[in-house]
Amino acid sequence: DAGSVIFTMGRNNRWGFPRPEVVSRYEKSGSRIYRSDTDGAITILSTPDNLDIDRWRKAKRIWQ
Repeated sequence: DAGSVIFTMGRNNRWGFPRPEVVSRYEKSGSRIYRSDTDGAITILSTPDNLDIDRWRKAKRIWQ
């Protein structure tokens, strides 16, 4: 498992983060990508045996 990466996106981000080349590197590595601009709030539940990441927009089934 290549892991997960979370990109927090600000409205009208003047720096253009995340840069497309950075996103591409994570995609090529097989990482699971979460983005606050498309996924909404991202929640993480950590237990000793697991890390559960959920996307608010998927959970609420809106903006799909």
